[in-house]
Amino acid sequence: MWKFQGKIAKEYDSQLKGYIIILPDNAKINIPNNDKQTLGIVQGYLVFQLFIYSQKMFNIEIAITDNNKAKHRLIFTSNCKDIVINPFHSRIPLPNLPVGVWVNLSIDVFNFVLECYKLPMKSIDAISITANCKIRRIFTMKSALIENNKDNNMLEEFPLEYAEILPKSLIIPNTVQTETINLNYDKVRFIQESKVCVDSTATSLSSPKENKRTESRVNNKLKKNSCEIITRSKSNAGKFKPKAELQNQQEFFEVKVEPRSPKSSLNKHKRDLKI
Repeated sequence: MWKFQGKIAKEYDSQLKGYIIILPDNAKINIPNNDKQTLGIVQGYLVFQLFIYSQKMFNIEIAITDNNKAKHRLIFTSNCKDIVINPFHSRIPLPNLPVGVWVNLSIDVFNFVLECYKLPMKSIDAISITANCKIRRIFTMKSALIENNKDNNMLEEFPLEYAEILPKSLIIPNTVQTETINLNYDKVRFIQESKVCVDSTATSLSSPKENKRTESRVNNKLKKNSCEIITRSKSNAGKFKPKAELQNQQEFFEVKVEPRSPKSSLNKHKRDLKI
């Protein structure tokens, strides 16, 4: 049923009390093994039990069919920073998944299809994984899982009203450290926006030299503008009759304008309103 590409091993793990699949670098597994076959999965939550060695070249590709019988691919990758939506495939960045720990990664496929293509999902047709990791199980759920991460600050942002617990046959033993992560479209957007805010503040704080340069440029422009105002006032001394007064070692320039009659100012105001 599985199609393997690369030197993939199957070993028995004494801690998990079961067999696992080990994927080295640049290894890939596909299900089903034939392109003409389809999985026909209807449940929208796809759960991966993974032990990730490295996040370099970590890709999960899910082929789906929407209600209009159009086929699309959702590519969850660590080599992408923004969500890119195309008619036939969408690239979605993966968050920083924990390394060296068993993870229950639950992907809300139904939500991603609805947000990317504005149509509900009909079925999941194929799954492929390219990563340096261990795989215990891949299965589907009717709803999201209950997250057990103590350091997860996004639980308040995305509360799960209908979360459920894994069945006993799929639970990883308590002696093994595990984390559960639910992934949907809004959560990926939230992580992206938070990263953009952090990067912007970091660049502003990490470049004091550039800030000093900009301040010096602004000060030079202000000095230049003040010199131009002084020269203009001196050249137009006959018209406006400026007076220079020295108070507290600072120069103040006053410009006197001849008063006009109230009628002329009123007429001007009326013309401005008409325009």
